[in-house]
Amino acid sequence: MYYYCTNYFDLPTVSIIILNYNTFALTCKCIATVIEFTKGVSYEIILVDNCSTKDNANDFLLHFPNITLIKSPANKGFANGNNLGIAAAKGEFILLLNSDCYLIDD
Repeated sequence: MYYYCTNYFDLPTVSIIILNYNTFALTCKCIATVIEFTKGVSYEIILVDNCSTKDNANDFLLHFPNITLIKSPANKGFANGNNLGIAAAKGEFILLLNSDCYLIDD
């Protein structure tokens, strides 16, 4: 998890929840831009894999070891996947970010 906070006991301000279903490359680019362009706010990235069949969800952790990965045992749709991420969120605010979105600035 990315906690860019002032001390160890702070919780992230924003929980960024990204839902993935068979979009490994798109999702990796999305996560990379969040890490590159998010400045001045503490955040965590929660990736929910909605039971992808093309790629191994654990591969995300090879590229981004500090994210929280939740692997859904079944694809129950967009809302259910995001609800899994929200249940794990520790931030004051929730950002539901589609995996095909990229940040271009802070």
